[in-house]
Amino acid sequence: HDLNDENTTAIQEFCSVEGIDMVGLIPFDPEVTKAMVDGHPVVEYAPDSPASEAIKATWERLISLFY
Repeated sequence: HDLNDENTTAIQEFCSVEGIDMVGLIPFDPEVTKAMVDGHPVVEYAPDSPASEAIKATWERLISLFY
């Protein structure tokens, strides 16, 4: 989300107008690329990285919406 603030804002505004809940924002994190090169999910490769934390929080939010 933080690579292009203008696009992020436009998407957030669109979702707001359309009544769509955003379940999370995942920041740019170099650990994602390292995990991909290593062939592992970032949440396993670097579980405490900013992207991993955001992915886990988003997953928890999704689970709470459905259960």
